[in-house]
Amino acid sequence: MKAFRFRAARVLEWRIAAADAARGAVVRARESAREAAEQVQASDARCRGAEDALRASLGSEVDAPTLTRHRNWIDRQRAAIVTHQRIHEERLAAVSAATTVLHEATRRVKVLERLRERALRRHTAAEQREEMQRLGEFAVQQFVRSRTQGEKEHGH
Repeated sequence: MKAFRFRAARVLEWRIAAADAARGAVVRARESAREAAEQVQASDARCRGAEDALRASLGSEVDAPTLTRHRNWIDRQRAAIVTHQRIHEERLAAVSAATTVLHEATRRVKVLERLRERALRRHTAAEQREEMQRLGEFAVQQFVRSRTQGEKEHGH
């Protein structure tokens, strides 16, 4: 009997490669989202620092231009927070999309792996049937030889 060969082996290789690429994309997307979250936290800390600096300066005499600069600075920090939060949300959406792609790629690999396992089981069963058939034929030949040798020895 021929050796086992899965016809869709090349497709399975491609799908495994696609799943590996999707897994890498998920890792990169998660790292990017983590970095964006850190940027949001850093922006928030800078904004709190600007607000604290304004409060500290209010304890002493502050002229209008200084107060305006502080408020503008705080407004820029708040705008940076909003921008970083939007970027973070976009990156979280990218993580979700990449995860969906990974699940689909993994599902496709599993489908082909199950098909391969079934084909291998069928091949193994066919090999076993063939082996049993050969053993049966061999046993019949041995029996016939022993009977013909027995008849020759007894003169029949």
